[in-house]
Amino acid sequence: MTIKREPLVHHYNSTDSPCELLILAAGFEDRAFEFISKTNFSLNANCILVGFNFDIDENKEVHSRFDEQIESKFSKDRIFRINIDQEFPQNFEKQLKSTLPKILPFTGETWIDISGLPTHAICSTLRLSRKYFPSKEQVIVYTAAK
Repeated sequence: MTIKREPLVHHYNSTDSPCELLILAAGFEDRAFEFISKTNFSLNANCILVGFNFDIDENKEVHSRFDEQIESKFSKDRIFRINIDQEFPQNFEKQLKSTLPKILPFTGETWIDISGLPTHAICSTLRLSRKYFPSKEQVIVYTAAK
């Protein structure tokens, strides 16, 4: 007997988000940009934007689009930037570990948009956000490819 389970999908209200910490990557595909471009956040929300140091010109252009979006949606003092380096991917976890304690105390949820994150970064992000914010609800956001 085979049990088939459908994925649990939640729809969120993009105009009134309970998210107060968003972690997302400046991904390469349009789908990675979709969530941040359609969601509004409170004035108290924080954002950690993950960039990629891969020496690819296209990455710089994509990263600029993400920068514009987060700068229009978050206060400058609540935006944190870290990078994934192609040659030293293990440094990502070190950067995230040093950034998370800088986040001001918050009452809302932690949202992690995994659409543009590589697998190792997803695992590190989930583990460390749970470690630093154990009582906060973690919401995993994924925008599927079209």
